[in-house]
Amino acid sequence: MAAPFDKTCAIVDLSPTPKPLSAKGRQWLLWPVWAYRVVVPQPAPDRFNLFQRAVLSLCRAGIIRADEIGDRLDLGSELAAYILNQLEGMGLLDRRRELTERAKKLLDEELDDQVETVAGYVFVDPFECELWPRFRRGVLPYSEGEIGGRYAKIEQGTVGDPRSINARVVRPRPKSSPKLPSRRDIVRACSRSIRDDTAYKRSLGEDDRDLDGSPLKHHLNQVVLLDDAPDPMFLTTFVFVPQNVRRASLWQVCDPFGLGTSHTLRKQIEELASASSQVGEALKDVVKRATREGFAVDDADYFDLFREQNQKAAEIVNEKAGFDKTICPKVWELLVQMENEYIKVGGEGVSGRAWDSEQEVLKAMVRRAYEVIEECLANVVRTFRGSEVWNRLGGAPEDNGALLTKVACQLGFVDDQEAPCFERFLRIGSGPVEGVVRYENRELVALFAAALLSAQDHPEHPLRRCAAEFPELIVLLKELKWMRGQAAHHTRVDWEKEDREKSLDLRKNTYHVARILLPTVEGTTTDSQSSPAPTEWGADLVYRLRAQAAYNVEDEFGLHIREVLSLRDELVEVEVLSLELDKLRRAGAIAEEVDGRTKDMRIACGNAAEAAVARLLTEADVSEFVTDDRTANAERYSEAARSLGFQAKEDGQYHEVLLKVHPDRVHSAAETRYGALNALLVVALLQAKHDANHTLREVAKANPRFLLDIGEVSQARGHGDGGENETIDLGALKNHVIAVGKSVLDVLT
Repeated sequence: MAAPFDKTCAIVDLSPTPKPLSAKGRQWLLWPVWAYRVVVPQPAPDRFNLFQRAVLSLCRAGIIRADEIGDRLDLGSELAAYILNQLEGMGLLDRRRELTERAKKLLDEELDDQVETVAGYVFVDPFECELWPRFRRGVLPYSEGEIGGRYAKIEQGTVGDPRSINARVVRPRPKSSPKLPSRRDIVRACSRSIRDDTAYKRSLGEDDRDLDGSPLKHHLNQVVLLDDAPDPMFLTTFVFVPQNVRRASLWQVCDPFGLGTSHTLRKQIEELASASSQVGEALKDVVKRATREGFAVDDADYFDLFREQNQKAAEIVNEKAGFDKTICPKVWELLVQMENEYIKVGGEGVSGRAWDSEQEVLKAMVRRAYEVIEECLANVVRTFRGSEVWNRLGGAPEDNGALLTKVACQLGFVDDQEAPCFERFLRIGSGPVEGVVRYENRELVALFAAALLSAQDHPEHPLRRCAAEFPELIVLLKELKWMRGQAAHHTRVDWEKEDREKSLDLRKNTYHVARILLPTVEGTTTDSQSSPAPTEWGADLVYRLRAQAAYNVEDEFGLHIREVLSLRDELVEVEVLSLELDKLRRAGAIAEEVDGRTKDMRIACGNAAEAAVARLLTEADVSEFVTDDRTANAERYSEAARSLGFQAKEDGQYHEVLLKVHPDRVHSAAETRYGALNALLVVALLQAKHDANHTLREVAKANPRFLLDIGEVSQARGHGDGGENETIDLGALKNHVIAVGKSVLDVLT
């Protein structure tokens, strides 16, 4: 048995960081690991690239002319001459193009089988008893601290600026000692650790020239496990909420080894937190604390946001958008923000601003355009995310880039003929794609990749229409990503005055892309009063509120709600409106001011119930049980409900709104599995009455009040345009929706 994880264990602080994100609501953890001390081959840095090595080898053999080298390597004489000049500048070739002594030595060292070794640690996860893909060379940076029962006090900071933090201690109860890692597993962990470290530093724009290469697999015999018994220890890390929730809308956790956020550790925390155990309850509490603090929204601030609207910007969007803002309100609000910046620079006319201040406003407009297109793609991903499309990608981003390029070309997208960019732009791993689908993260390339893969499965997918109407989209996205990179950071790149025209063109293209990717309506919309025009801080409040709503739903229903994404999304909308209404009323909003939000809440509750009932339908045909006599139909539906065991109202009847539904709506719902709530319910009742294995029968056993809950929701919803808001208890309505959702979710999962 391995040594236990107790108060005598060492605390190791490897400087976990959320970069490039900024963290709010940090909740520290001490994460347990078993550490093995090992000796591994010292990875040798690459001294030359492939072309440089080949050219040096030819020069060593006496082939020194650029045209001859270009022919032999199929590079062309110009590129060969460039590489020769490069090697001369590096001091590896002299003026006669003969190898210098330094070049000969470096080439000989590459051919030498002898490699140095380095001592360090590899780590085993005590929950899964598997080796982590991490390696730490040298000694470990231990921290002073006192480990108690549930929490530990850790000393951080410097001698001149000391500080203490409290961290929740995660203690596993392993049933056995870890399996000794093999030499091959150790080398694999070291190689992965170095690759991840390199990729992370490159993502931050840091110089990675001092990073070592990968250990050589043919030196496995030099791997030494110094001790068969691992040392139990705790690594510091923390759960947090991103400061900018548009980058990642859910909580995150830092990689304990200082490589940003950890998708793997986050999934493990979720799995442990969903279990009924002491560890699970502890982790669930940590996540709840982080989200409660990180997603906090002040009532008064939100009330100010609600009232602050820029009417002019809203009118411009209303004129130009061409899609119903209720389809994707976040896109609408982001367009309003973009128009606010557009107005600041004087629109199409000549601006009176000095160029040095105007370019900052233009950069803000570019950032808004980027967010609009990101959110449009996110809406597409949410709509067409029935399958796990990320599983179609492999582990190598280069291979994924080639695959996605092939898909893009098949759909009809056109690359830049002078400077092809598809394959490079679309290089991405499967992890980020999974992140945007499952966790609603925001990353332009990952969102486009997810949408591109789902377009293969759906003839009606908007990317297919986009390829026909705007085949240059990927080229635009590549340019947009570059411009946004310059606009979102302090860079050395100064914008030229012609970039103003690029920014204005980008604004036009943003509307064009939004109209293609989102469902359009005839003409233009005219209602511009219910669409707020948030300021920058206001947009942050909106996203933070939505993130809190997403967490609340998963906390209420459990993580298995993600298995029914359509239901989860509708429940999140209900929770967003519920949180918003609570805040506005506490801040002093009068009924008239929140009337529109109240109507939205009623409709959202109905949509959530529809999503739940729709998941119960089968392909069984019920047309023979539906006639043109609506009264006779209602009696037939009531009889089906009683036979299944559903409870009726005190008068022995079911809600009339559920039973008197137009026959055409029932036929349509049976055929498409979409439609009005009462039509969907009728189809489910008829199918279940004639199918002994129908899931609605399980719902009836678990919750006989199911039809009463559905009836209250359907009655409260109406058509969403009534004036009965004052008589509706929205808290009770929300509880009915929760009951409906849980009843369906339980039988589905």
